[in-house]
Amino acid sequence: MNSLVKNLKPLLSKEGIEFREHENSIFINLPNSYGELQVSDLENNDDIVGLVGSDWHTHSECLGDPDISAEEKVLEMVKNIFSGKLLLIEEKEEGKEARKTIEESLEHYLKWLPSGAQYKIYNET
Repeated sequence: MNSLVKNLKPLLSKEGIEFREHENSIFINLPNSYGELQVSDLENNDDIVGLVGSDWHTHSECLGDPDISAEEKVLEMVKNIFSGKLLLIEEKEEGKEARKTIEESLEHYLKWLPSGAQYKIYNET
């Protein structure tokens, strides 16, 4: 089995990105107390990358060029979060629990923002 977690650890260390390990997962603290990104291996060479305490998640196979390794795609995603290329957004709608997401485009995100909802970007540059 190819382990995303095992292969990602040295890449994060080389980039100086701090993380912690717990139960076969990597946890990365995101900017401005937004929360943690969890990277985990799943069965059948699958994996999941998600926001702790949120429904938002993706898989490395969804992150871009299929010719790039899973760990390189996840590393690029993490670097793009820290540089502000990927936006950390918290959305609040009256009477509903706050929703956290990671978005590529503010313009695209705003097209789907419910009327009356408020949002905050945690890593805007």
